[in-house]
Amino acid sequence: MQPVVAYVSGLENAIVRQAPGVDDVRRFAIEERWFPDLVVALQTWPDQFSAGDVRNLLSLAPLARIVCVCGAWCDSEGRTHLNWPLAVRSPALCAPDRIVRELAAIRGETAPLPLTAGRGEIFAVDYPFPRDRSPDATRVAVVSPDRHWRRMLSVAFSCSGHPVVDLKDPTFPTAIVWDADPWKSDRAAELHSLRSKFPHATIVACLGFVRDDLTDELRAAGADAVWFKLAPLVTLLSHLKTATAVSG
Repeated sequence: MQPVVAYVSGLENAIVRQAPGVDDVRRFAIEERWFPDLVVALQTWPDQFSAGDVRNLLSLAPLARIVCVCGAWCDSEGRTHLNWPLAVRSPALCAPDRIVRELAAIRGETAPLPLTAGRGEIFAVDYPFPRDRSPDATRVAVVSPDRHWRRMLSVAFSCSGHPVVDLKDPTFPTAIVWDADPWKSDRAAELHSLRSKFPHATIVACLGFVRDDLTDELRAAGADAVWFKLAPLVTLLSHLKTATAVSG
């Protein structure tokens, strides 16, 4: 949760207060008459916050936008536990993007997602398809044994104005999106080889389960960035903009 805390603490023009539990939020609201516009709850394990805690929080800050940042141990909680409304839950790796959206809703720039939103509504807001064509085209190679996943990304890149090329293409790729699953020690050699062959390309390694130790290993093997496969595609496209600026 440390990156999320650092991100929130670094927000400009924001008064940030930390509360160990819901009782502290009660003190803010009742004793100090201080009401937050945004509440970010950090949940490391399932049932860390009881249903009663969630109801109390909603009653103490009824006008606030709420984000429950869920750690890796909470991946299945949306199916097996319903303490938090589905509309407020966000994986830790996607939390900064969610917080940006909630701040935009607070400023009146976007429509807020209602607490009662269903899975379809939530998905449409969290995972918009990137249809706008980028003015800075990046030649992208998608490397994966998963044919369907490879085609999905290729279509997304093409629709956003980024030509999809093969590694054998005489026009070298500016960026390489590399499927790191399943990550094993022998795959480090494969990534090293890719880095040696394309020293100027930005390599984005993609993982279904991102952990700090895996991220460190991938970067040591030659990856410039690591993308969580369940994150919105727009976050992957942001890596391509970096590739264009550095290698274009």
